[in-house]
Amino acid sequence: MKRKTGLIAVGLLAVLAVGCSGVSVPSLFNNTPTPPPTQVPLPTRIAIAVPTPTVANLFPAGDSTDAAVMLKDFIDAVSKGNTARALTFWDTYQPGQPAGFAANVEKLIQEWIAQKRRLVLGEITYSGLDTSGKYVTLPMNDPRVERATALIRVDGIEYRFFLTQLKGGWFIEGVNTTGK
Repeated sequence: MKRKTGLIAVGLLAVLAVGCSGVSVPSLFNNTPTPPPTQVPLPTRIAIAVPTPTVANLFPAGDSTDAAVMLKDFIDAVSKGNTARALTFWDTYQPGQPAGFAANVEKLIQEWIAQKRRLVLGEITYSGLDTSGKYVTLPMNDPRVERATALIRVDGIEYRFFLTQLKGGWFIEGVNTTGK
């Protein structure tokens, strides 16, 4: 009982003091002790081991044609940052090519290398001339095959690589996006 009376007296004194000074001060009295603030531990960073993609993982299994091997070697050169080697897989001196074509190809390869683009080889379709003189899709082992189109995803964007078979093997003629 004495405790309640003491608290009431302190409360009245606080009200009187505030009322006389003209200062508004809120007064709160709580008989229960305030618990310390809850401490929440900071989140712990967890390292997750993700296998680094190797060049071997970026190719479809089973396609060992000369065109596929050439593209694998090209992608390997780009992944290792070897611009000069990557350029050896391009036919940049074709008749009818616009001026600066070779420089544009080199610039494209250097951009892929500098930005560490990830190239993933997709499907390759082969074509050659039929009896009417039109290019038609052919199986890869058909002796009439002289061109190929390969889908390669560069950081998820599909590109269509146009290949031609020349003396000495397959070469890349050009590239453009598929629009997908």
